[in-house]
Amino acid sequence: MVQKREFRILGAFQSPLGGITMLGLIFVFATLIFRSLPQDVPSASDHPALGRSLLDLHLQGPEPSETIGIDSLRGSIVLINFWGIWCPPCRAELPYMASLANAFDGLASVRVLAVSCGPPGQTEQRDPLWNATRDYLTGRQMKIPIYTDLGGVTRRSVGLILSGELSLQAYPTTILLDQQAKIRAVWIGFAPGNEIQMRREIERLLARSAASEP
Repeated sequence: MVQKREFRILGAFQSPLGGITMLGLIFVFATLIFRSLPQDVPSASDHPALGRSLLDLHLQGPEPSETIGIDSLRGSIVLINFWGIWCPPCRAELPYMASLANAFDGLASVRVLAVSCGPPGQTEQRDPLWNATRDYLTGRQMKIPIYTDLGGVTRRSVGLILSGELSLQAYPTTILLDQQAKIRAVWIGFAPGNEIQMRREIERLLARSAASEP
């Protein structure tokens, strides 16, 4: 019986169609095994924009009259996440951003700003964007303040620093600013484990700030 099975397998490879089929199966199995292996999380601390200052920032807060400028953020550690409900990787990352925002909610020296963005190329209007984002969060029972970047002022500023372009090149994009509004970490896209890096980088800046206090 063993000899017959070996003969059938070898015969499959001898046939051109059988050989192609077997190679295809091997490729599929190899791909599945590779995807099941732990993947390295890309480093957030080797982007060429690190150490550069964010020169312009203009966000709208949860309240219609609330605006956030670069000067109002100086002195705080700020994590800014650009995402959209139309973006599948953004939706996958959002629960982690909500957890981060909740973890540092009681700490005045840390701000987590999840900025809801419309699809690239479309004009953003506050009420439709805000309402769609609110409904999305409510439907998934997630609590995180809604911020917007109407006019794209902040995204243009970030895009110029990160890639020399007048817009972001990928969503989600997350940057970490220190107390002087200098970029200290960058995450482009979503990868499991990014949220661990984000927390560690925030804690590292907090520890450095505490160590420098008299």
